[in-house]
Amino acid sequence: MSSFLKRIREPIKSPLWKTALFCVIFLIIGGVLGAVSKLADVYSEILGNFTSGICVWILIGTVICVFAKSPFRAAAYVFLLCAGMIAAYYITAKLADLYYSTSFVKGWSIFTLFTPIFALISWYSRGRAWQSWVIRIGIAVVMLGGLFLISGNVFLDVLSIAGAVGVTLRKERT
Repeated sequence: MSSFLKRIREPIKSPLWKTALFCVIFLIIGGVLGAVSKLADVYSEILGNFTSGICVWILIGTVICVFAKSPFRAAAYVFLLCAGMIAAYYITAKLADLYYSTSFVKGWSIFTLFTPIFALISWYSRGRAWQSWVIRIGIAVVMLGGLFLISGNVFLDVLSIAGAVGVTLRKERT
């Protein structure tokens, strides 16, 4: 299985301290994005609509995945970003006495638990084999589904889809 996956895209070695540093950075970035997202829901209709849709979060996760050095790092980074985002979003709502739905808390928490799997798969979208194309198309299809199911701002969501496709098509430097 390892040789099969290496034919799609080969991981790059990176020092453990760098991985740990990036884990902390993505947790902090997730926290900031979560707080900003909750405040945007209340104070900025356009930004709030954009951050309420799923396409922007898939775009951010895809960007993190394709630039990570390995699929396992991508999984850790995306999970920590989402965990920080969810925690900060609902802590901000609680502290500022803003509305939030417990069913949304459960839904986004379940989604966050699955993000490592999504990230592992998405990391290979920037590979050289035909399987990478299948993953790219899968990402775009999921985002299109999100556009119709959990859309924030259609124009910005379409730009997010184009951005995700574009970043996965970019050649990897060797």
